[in-house]
Amino acid sequence: MSALTLTILQLAFLALLWVFVVAVVLVLRRDLSVRGRTPHAERAAPAPSPAAPRVAPAPAAPVPVGPVAAATASGSAVPLVDQQVTIGRADDNALVLTDDYVSSHHARLRLDGDGWLLEDLGSTNGVLLDGRRITAAVPLAPGAVFHIGASALALGD
Repeated sequence: MSALTLTILQLAFLALLWVFVVAVVLVLRRDLSVRGRTPHAERAAPAPSPAAPRVAPAPAAPVPVGPVAAATASGSAVPLVDQQVTIGRADDNALVLTDDYVSSHHARLRLDGDGWLLEDLGSTNGVLLDGRRITAAVPLAPGAVFHIGASALALGD
């Protein structure tokens, strides 16, 4: 076998090896980013670990809020004084939820005429309104329950 043929085979093997390594890294990255990030309503119950049993927190009951306040996961209210209120885990949101299932900028409540609209801002786990994931801005009727992560919120009268 000539030296040129041997060099070409070595380079082809090296390229194939790199393709394999990149494929493994992409699969690991996808698995790690998806792990534990399904919407609250669709999560399966985790199997109890014999060494350290985990107790899942009970979902918070929806906290009704009026048109001038929004409820946080802890049950306190935040005034809705702006035309729009962003909800998420980042500190620059008007309503900050400290939950692993909440994206940095998860959802937005915005005033439209005399009612409020709820929209998902492209979050990983979505926003559930009356048990269904929303895909576009939807009007919120008084008393409508929506879930963001493990938090249940409701718009009052």
